[in-house]
Amino acid sequence: MEEYRLQGRGGLGIKVAKLAEERGDLVGALIVQEEDEVLVVMEGGKVVRSSVAGVPAKGRDTMGVIFAKPDKNDRIIEVARNSERGLEARNRRRMT
Repeated sequence: MEEYRLQGRGGLGIKVAKLAEERGDLVGALIVQEEDEVLVVMEGGKVVRSSVAGVPAKGRDTMGVIFAKPDKNDRIIEVARNSERGLEARNRRRMT
């Protein structure tokens, strides 16, 4: 977030990514922590779960990261941060 300056009235926006047509469309963007997981939900019901820790940090003007590629007749309908990640460990700490 530190790489983005505040926009005032009349601001024209800030470039977020280099989008190349052969890589497909941007389907989501999230602010995450290293201990988070990203969930990619396909229209056909498949869910791909990826750890953020395994993804190299990128600058704001990059092509981004591909977390999942849908099958030929499928499409991504949602990208979300797994909010339940680590709940078991947190609950155990509260009980002790």
